[in-house]
Amino acid sequence: MPCVKKFIPVENSPYIHLDRLHANVVYCASNIVGRPVVFPCYGDIPGTWAPSSSNNLEFIEMEFAELLFITNIDVYETYNAGAITRISARRPGGTWHSIWSGTPTALPRSSIFTPNIVPTAFKTKQLRLDIDCSACGSWTQIDGVRVTGVRHQSRPPSTEQFCSELEKMVNNPLFSDVTISVGGKKFHAHRAILAAHSDYFSTVFSNHMEGGSLERPVEIQGDIRSDVFLAVLHYLYTNTVPRALSCDMLTSVWRVAHQFNIESLKELAVYKVEETLDTENVVKVYNEATTKQPVIEKIQEMCLDYISNNVHAVSQSPAFVDSPRGIMLEIIQRATAKLTI
Repeated sequence: MPCVKKFIPVENSPYIHLDRLHANVVYCASNIVGRPVVFPCYGDIPGTWAPSSSNNLEFIEMEFAELLFITNIDVYETYNAGAITRISARRPGGTWHSIWSGTPTALPRSSIFTPNIVPTAFKTKQLRLDIDCSACGSWTQIDGVRVTGVRHQSRPPSTEQFCSELEKMVNNPLFSDVTISVGGKKFHAHRAILAAHSDYFSTVFSNHMEGGSLERPVEIQGDIRSDVFLAVLHYLYTNTVPRALSCDMLTSVWRVAHQFNIESLKELAVYKVEETLDTENVVKVYNEATTKQPVIEKIQEMCLDYISNNVHAVSQSPAFVDSPRGIMLEIIQRATAKLTI
């Protein structure tokens, strides 16, 4: 949602209240109004606000131009930074609600203090800063305060929730309008969803309509495992693949995606393989990517890079030890060729 960032407005007689007025006008409360003018300079510099004494009971209250749900606060400190011990927001009923508290420190530099506040669950435009100058033994100086917030707490619908709802339609006969046969197993689907994601299915369904009744199953040609097709079907509905797919399963998904001309799924499969690659499975993944057609070059290169960076550990893995001698030599030669001397 769009954020709104505000400094204390110069116009409209902003509300500022102190524990007591500073005697010196060059450090008076009005200096905190508007954008910083001293920052990022550090030192006892006129034009900032300073409390009237250096005890632990000082505070300043301020008002901004607009009611907001506050999500962030930036305090521009220019002398003895770190003296703020509490930040509070005024509730609609008038009471103060603490949104951050901490221990006073003394930093010998200017600072934009951005505390990890608790965002307000109510709209407000008044803040209070409690000050404890005991850590620095002197006074602190503040050049400006900026709040960030939102006018409304409504949020856009979650895409995850939308995908979760679509997942319920995967292989669901309810309202399905096509049956797909893969390796003798039948799957329920919705032509519009599959055709929108894949030109392959758009062509298949068009040819199927010309060839006869829609009631007969659509036969998918090729050596495709039913569990792999179900993972592809899951992607076509949700833009994700099922959790915990093995690397060899992901290489199979990549090849089916290649057959179905789904480039985005091929990229996702490569990404998921990279996430799960380790010393125990990298040799098996390499074999899956290179010994079947088409060769998955991105995964092949990914495996070789991994092996070249982890030669010792990979060479001791059971998958490598149990590999045919020819595969061992190929992996070693190609992986070591990628090493930089």
